[in-house]
Amino acid sequence: MGRVQRSKVSATYEWSIKELSKQAGVTSRTLRHYAHIGLLEPSRTGPNGLRFYDAERVLVLHRILVLRHLGTDLNTIKEALAAEPVVMESTLRRQLDLLGAERSRIDRQINAVEGAMRRLRSGEYLDITAMFDGLTTEVA
Repeated sequence: MGRVQRSKVSATYEWSIKELSKQAGVTSRTLRHYAHIGLLEPSRTGPNGLRFYDAERVLVLHRILVLRHLGTDLNTIKEALAAEPVVMESTLRRQLDLLGAERSRIDRQINAVEGAMRRLRSGEYLDITAMFDGLTTEVA
């Protein structure tokens, strides 16, 4: 993950806002917005105003981005983060669970589309139940 800096203030690794935004695929403006709304504060701000993020905050950002990718709005994410303390391993486990559920839903969508294509090629009627599998929020 990019260049890692050893903080002079603490014994943890930190990434500058530029490094983190590049690695995470978000803009520095997004990170500043997250700080502005109280979603993700930098671990420290240097004397020149440069923001730095430690490993704990990187994990919080990862969780935010996973939840955003899954369609969760920022207010709901903020509430979820405030309700539970960020513990690195458990946070990653929750994210893995969410991603696994999303993978399962996408797999069902792929199977539904492939099944519809097979039925169309063979002249069969479309199975409307199977066609919409994975498109609803309900888990089969």
